[in-house]
Amino acid sequence: MPEAPAGDIDAGAESGGNVSVRVVSDFTPPAVTPQAWNALVAASDAPVYLTFEWQSLWWRHFGRGRRLNIVLFTSGEKLVGTAPLFSGRGIMQEPGVLRLIGSGDAYTRSGGLFLDDGPSDYLDILIDPEFGQAVGRAFADYLRQKRGSIARVDLVNLRPGGPAATFVVPALRSRGFAVKESP
Repeated sequence: MPEAPAGDIDAGAESGGNVSVRVVSDFTPPAVTPQAWNALVAASDAPVYLTFEWQSLWWRHFGRGRRLNIVLFTSGEKLVGTAPLFSGRGIMQEPGVLRLIGSGDAYTRSGGLFLDDGPSDYLDILIDPEFGQAVGRAFADYLRQKRGSIARVDLVNLRPGGPAATFVVPALRSRGFAVKESP
């Protein structure tokens, strides 16, 4: 199984404890299991578009020519967050840009008519709320470490009040990242 270890990133002891980060490039267990993923969906009160089944199905159909970068956040052996990202193909895909699985690029190609891999509703980063701040910090620290290879992360169609808006965006801002939000 292809894996790109990011090394452990210590997000501090407060707000859920230490969180480690690693990146995997497929949906195959044991890298990530449907049970652990969907437990985060339940903890995040996330919509169907964020379930393991939906995300892996989207990837199977629209991932060709793209690179999968699932950022996993763990505390001990427990999966406490996942950022399902990809990079690659598409007219809006500059090098070094990561996007959420399900965001697609059909809108820009079809003038607003979603005829292929247009965005799913309410995308997000899945986070166990008990580890929210720690995962937000760990994600921001991961991006800082990868600054040379990651130019930007597009977080489109975020759920209002979801984990990314609540924990990740503030952590990015607190570490000096420019964050542009749009409705």
